Amino acid sequence: MAQECLQEKASLLQTQQQHQKTGSTAKLIRKLKAAAKKKSEITRRAFLKLGNQLVDRSIPLQMLPSKILPKTQLSKLRKNLVVPADDIVTNKGYEKVVRQKDPVAVKSSTDSTVDEEISHTTSDVSGLSNDTEDPDHVIDALDGDSELAIVEYVDDIYNFYKLGEKCGRPRKYMDFQFEIKEEMRSTLADRLIDEFHCYELIPETLYLTFYIVDQYLSREEVMETDLMLVGVGAMLIASKYEDPLPLGIEDCIDITHGAFSKEQILSKEKAILETLEWNITVPTQYVFLAYFLKAAMSDKEMEDMVLFFSELGLMPYSLITYLPSLVAASAVYAARCTLKKTPRWTEMLVEYTGYSEQQLLECARELVSLHSSAAEGKLMAVYETYSDAEFGAVALYPPATELLQSKKSASS
Repeated sequence: MAQECLQEKASLLQTQQQHQKTGSTAKLIRKLKAAAKKKSEITRRAFLKLGNQLVDRSIPLQMLPSKILPKTQLSKLRKNLVVPADDIVTNKGYEKVVRQKDPVAVKSSTDSTVDEEISHTTSDVSGLSNDTEDPDHVIDALDGDSELAIVEYVDDIYNFYKLGEKCGRPRKYMDFQFEIKEEMRSTLADRLIDEFHCYELIPETLYLTFYIVDQYLSREEVMETDLMLVGVGAMLIASKYEDPLPLGIEDCIDITHGAFSKEQILSKEKAILETLEWNITVPTQYVFLAYFLKAAMSDKEMEDMVLFFSELGLMPYSLITYLPSLVAASAVYAARCTLKKTPRWTEMLVEYTGYSEQQLLECARELVSLHSSAAEGKLMAVYETYSDAEFGAVALYPPATELLQSKKSASS
């Protein structure tokens, strides 16, 4: 009896020691995670000073460096400005659009209904509106004294981005991808966006991932079974290139639920880089989003709405041939329409984006259409993310169906 009692006590002591060990391990894990988080915050804080403002969503996106120019100076510059023709990529191919010295909406003879609507909303930009535009407003007033903001070079940087985005655009690759269909790409996009939010990567990583995926599929035929491998390989590359805390190889294996080995993922990573000739320094949609949102004088609600439309725009294959700057500007336009901002497109936005309202309608309508059907679709990553209170539940706002109705009335 005494021996049994001793054995029971010994067993109880061993159990307690195991619990203590487990508790210590859990505490250690929590400490390591807290230390990693603190290190991440310190690292990313340094990146914030260089422009990665969206790492901390409490910091408004419009705080990103742009150019210091009051509107009064803009009007003076336009008088002496000679602007060459811009190439705008649409689903119909290349379209030459000549920007006038004082940009105005380009009228279309085939869309009189929309013309009247645009002329009504933009005929007097300087009038009363929800967005009060102080003529002496300085967009970069907060960054003027910061050497890291390099505001004196912002014009040159974005001119370079505008030139760079026209080079190496992905072509429509479904014609020679025999096993991959448009729906499969959308499914992959939904999965990548979901994992992006799950791992809390920075936005630059997401948009570069999609650039890499589409570029690779434009150049190499891929089997259906390898599509997810291409996606996770692209995200691994993008996170290494952009993120202060990139994905690890074990994270990539988890993303694929163990469908691919470490060797397969690393091999695909190398193959992708070789196919793209190691050229992944490109202007993605995100750099234009930051710039345009600042010109729109956006608040947190506007920022969340624009990001919602922008991520919706990553889903369909039909939007891959649009220039990143055009999609970014269309996301801002669609957001302003959804939030009932008047006028829909301001003189300052025309100046900063380089696009008139008419030029954005086609792409903006596609984005609004995606919003209209998002709640009933099978691919819910973007919709569920932006239905959360953290992002202002902007996905739950009524879509700007008046844009779609104006298109129907114009075609009838």
